[in-house]
Amino acid sequence: MSVMQKGAIKYYPCFRDLLHFEEKFLKAEWFSYAERYLRRNLGVHSGWIADQKYKERLAEIRKKAKENQIDLEFPESSGDFVGFEVEYFLETCSLAETIIQELSEHCIKQFSLPRHEETDAASEQATE
Repeated sequence: MSVMQKGAIKYYPCFRDLLHFEEKFLKAEWFSYAERYLRRNLGVHSGWIADQKYKERLAEIRKKAKENQIDLEFPESSGDFVGFEVEYFLETCSLAETIIQELSEHCIKQFSLPRHEETDAASEQATE
């Protein structure tokens, strides 16, 4: 089973190890992302109707966020229908943009060659 199939909360440590970022880097954003990831999956696979699996995973996200002293506010649903409003959708877009931007900046800093090494590498390729 792929790490990505285990849920967003479970693959955060894998991304952290792979990309070499600090424990708190994007952690609050990641919990918010995890809820949105879960809600999106519910919509696609269950017609936006909350099932026991969804409720258990949402409770796990809330519990782990609280353990990490992260205060998250998720829109509450009345009944089993779990949809979303325009504001939630726009916040999700903004969250995704923030995560992508922060990861991009981190990867550039973490994995880019220093400028003189890039020039040296380009020179070596040109002489080969």
